[in-house]
Amino acid sequence: QAEVRQLVAEVNRIADTTTFNNSPVLDGSKSSLSFQIGANANQTVSVTGIDARASALGSQPGVVQSTADRVQMELIPTGTQGVQELGVLTIPPVITGFQVRTALTPAANAVDVTAVAHGGDIVQATTTELTDRSDPSYGQGAAQQLAERINSVRNDGTVGMEGIYATATTTFVGSDLVGADYAGTVVAATDTNVGQGVLANGGLVINGVDIGPVSFQVDDADGSLTTAINAKTSLTGVSATISKDGELTLHADDGRDIIVSTVDAAAANDLFGGGDELAVNRFDTAFSNLRITGELTVTGQDTIIFDGTNNIAGADALTEDNVQAVGTIANADVTTVNGSNTLIESVDSALDQINSIRGELGAIQNRFESTIRNLSSVSEALSAANSRILDADFAAETAELSKNQVLQQAGISVLAQANGLPQQVLALLQG
Repeated sequence: QAEVRQLVAEVNRIADTTTFNNSPVLDGSKSSLSFQIGANANQTVSVTGIDARASALGSQPGVVQSTADRVQMELIPTGTQGVQELGVLTIPPVITGFQVRTALTPAANAVDVTAVAHGGDIVQATTTELTDRSDPSYGQGAAQQLAERINSVRNDGTVGMEGIYATATTTFVGSDLVGADYAGTVVAATDTNVGQGVLANGGLVINGVDIGPVSFQVDDADGSLTTAINAKTSLTGVSATISKDGELTLHADDGRDIIVSTVDAAAANDLFGGGDELAVNRFDTAFSNLRITGELTVTGQDTIIFDGTNNIAGADALTEDNVQAVGTIANADVTTVNGSNTLIESVDSALDQINSIRGELGAIQNRFESTIRNLSSVSEALSAANSRILDADFAAETAELSKNQVLQQAGISVLAQANGLPQQVLALLQG
C-alpha cells in the first residue's frame, strides 16, 4: 500500500509539473489552450485542457445511478418503477424536461436533453410493441433511450455536456418483486431460488419469445434453464445466469426493458419462488407482461446534478445525485481483495482515458501540421507576389532602353542635318 501511495504521488507530480511555455498543461487548471495561427485577431486553434491528476483518472468521479431497482407491470403507477416512474404515468410514458449538468456548469446553463433541439420528449414504446419482434420499437427501453439521448447530445458538442457519459443495463431477479409490481401478491415465503420444474411451450416468454419447453432442477443445477434462455438471447437481447443463492438472474446489456410472462402461478414459483415443494408458494399468480426497466448510470469529471420536470428530488426522482468521487486511482487501496479489484478496474479505466487523451492530442497535432503546411504555402505565394512587384521586368526595360537609344540617335542625325543646311546655302551664295 505504501508503494501504491508513492506511485499515485508520482502521477500527481507529473501532472502538476508538466508545462508548455511555463504554463501547466496536465493539472486541469486550464479548460483550454489557444494558439495563434493567423495574421489577424481571433485566428486561433484551441486545445482542450487535460486533467491527468490521480483524482481525475480511473472510474469517472461523480458516478450517478438511477433508482431503477424495481419493476413495473403494465404501467400500473404503484410499486417502484425506477426510471419509468414519472409520478403520474401516461400511456405510453414520456420522459420530458430531463436536465443534466456537472457542478462546473451554472444551473442556468443546465442542458435539457429532451428539448426540441435535441430530439424532443422521449416517448417509450408500449408493452405490445416490445413483445412484437416485427415492430420497429422492439428492443427499446427507458434507460436505454435516455442513455442514448445523453450520449447523442454530448456528441453534438453541446456546451455543458463535456465529459458526461451514460450507460444503461437491465437486471432482474425474483427478489426484486413486491406485490405492487404485478397483478398478484407476494406472500410470506421468502425463497427466491429456482425450484425444480417443467416449462411447456408458452410456460416462460421473454420479450415475446417462447423459451420452453425445458425441464430444470433446483437452483438449475445442470444449467438446463439458463441454457434454454441463452439459446434465445439473439432474439430477446436477454441473457440468464444463476446467482450463488440459486436465483435466476435476467440481464440485458443494452438497457432494454425486459418483459416476462409465465403461464401460471406454479411456473412463476418454479422460476422465482423456490418451487412447488414449499409449504407456501411465494407468488399466487402468473406474471403477465411483467415489465422490468433498466438502470441508468451517468459519469462525469465532477458531481453530476439532475433537475427538470420529471427529475427532481423525492419519491419520483429519476436519478440520485452523487456528491463523492469514487473509483479514481487517488483512492487506490490494495489492503483488501475488494479494494484491489476496484483498483484494477480504475487502472484499466485510467489507461483508457490516457489513450483517449493521446488520440486527441495526436489528432490536434496533425491539424497543426496541416496548418503549418497551409501557412507555408501562403508564405510562398506572398513571397512570389512580392517579387513580381519589386523585381525589374528585364524584357520591358530592354525594349524601353532600345527605343530611347533609337530616338536619341535619330535626334542627333536630324540636328546634324539642320546645322549643315545653312552652310550649304552660304556656299552657293559665295559661288
